[in-house]
Amino acid sequence: MFKLKSSWEPPQQSVPLETFMYNVEAYIATNQSIKKAKLNLTKHEKQEHRSPKSISNIVIKPTGKGPAVITMERENYISEAEQQLGDTTFHKRLEHDPIQEFQI
Repeated sequence: MFKLKSSWEPPQQSVPLETFMYNVEAYIATNQSIKKAKLNLTKHEKQEHRSPKSISNIVIKPTGKGPAVITMERENYISEAEQQLGDTTFHKRLEHDPIQEFQI
């Protein structure tokens, strides 16, 4: 009724692999909290963005890809919009407002 104790042991993991994984995890854990985000604005741009005058001169729009936003000077934003709308390859100027035709 008694069984002999089994001598089976699971195969050993690769010691070099385990050591490597341990070192990588330790490196990530210690260096993750140290790194700080870098601002990508120059000193002059930071000062401009703080002034009330510049706030009305800035357009903030979503990029369309994820949660990111883009800021542009109003003049540049309008210029870019006019350039894109003026490209007849993708846009056609309408003589009238077609919304009435599509309403039920």
